[in-house]
Amino acid sequence: MKWSVSTSRIFYQCARKWYYETVFADSRSKHPERQEAYVLKRLQSVHSWRGKVVDHVISRFIVPRLNKHESFESDEVFSYANRLMEAQLKFAIEGRYRNGAKSDNEDFCALFELEYNGSIEDKAIENAKRSRNFTN
Repeated sequence: MKWSVSTSRIFYQCARKWYYETVFADSRSKHPERQEAYVLKRLQSVHSWRGKVVDHVISRFIVPRLNKHESFESDEVFSYANRLMEAQLKFAIEGRYRNGAKSDNEDFCALFELEYNGSIEDKAIENAKRSRNFTN
């Protein structure tokens, strides 16, 4: 088991939470409760989803190009972000996060709103895309 500063913080905050997140939750387990714990651990709000998309775009699109001294236009960045959001939204709506998909998959997305309400408002999606000029 890997131990890190963040894992340590979770443990000292709540040992039960640490156990369920780091030991019990497992996407590969045949045990349904362990699979469910894995899914629930991955759920996120629309706002945190947008933040993760921004982080992904910076770390997987912008930084590699800057490291290679390649130029790019802002339209390319927005286009990449929009394609990523559409792929992740499709993944979440289809419920593929419940099919044993790993969260390191680029398309992986599991949203609270879809899990607990069964749908997500178009306005919430539009706001997530519009926030901070995603639609340019």
